Amino acid sequence: MEGIFESFAVILIGYLMVDLKLTTIKSTIRALYFQLVLLLGSGVIGMGHHYFWEGDHSIWLALGACFSAMEVVPLCLLIWEAWTHYRVVRDSGVVFPYKPTFTFLAWTGIWNVIGAGALGFLINAPAINYFEHGTQWTSAHAHTSMAGVYGMLSLASCCLSCGMSLKRKFGHLN
Repeated sequence: MEGIFESFAVILIGYLMVDLKLTTIKSTIRALYFQLVLLLGSGVIGMGHHYFWEGDHSIWLALGACFSAMEVVPLCLLIWEAWTHYRVVRDSGVVFPYKPTFTFLAWTGIWNVIGAGALGFLINAPAINYFEHGTQWTSAHAHTSMAGVYGMLSLASCCLSCGMSLKRKFGHLN
């Protein structure tokens, strides 16, 4: 679950960003390759933060926490590029018709950094994991990363489909 989670998010969000003309296909593919290199190159090490209760050495927990926290980087880079392109459109005075969709897509990156990145890294230090495992910190990490990414992605998809329906029916979005 954890390995494919970020790759799936990069694929879907990248597709939507290309569809909104906020990123290029080339940069989306570059972010996906970066994500796949992290997944395949450090996937076993990244899962090491789950080995704590199996009695393995704490080095796997520390390495796993670092590599697992790095998995959010490609999506953040993709959203940063889209934000840069959005600012150019906004500053040029052109009304961007898919602002709600883009806003929810941008929030996927923010919640991904908070939930999977920051909280995931924070709770995996051996001294913290020993005392917090199974507490509210664990559920805060899980819920902010899952609801943040997939919840915001779902809302962005709903906004996009409603906007496309309105555009098709009435010929405009404003």
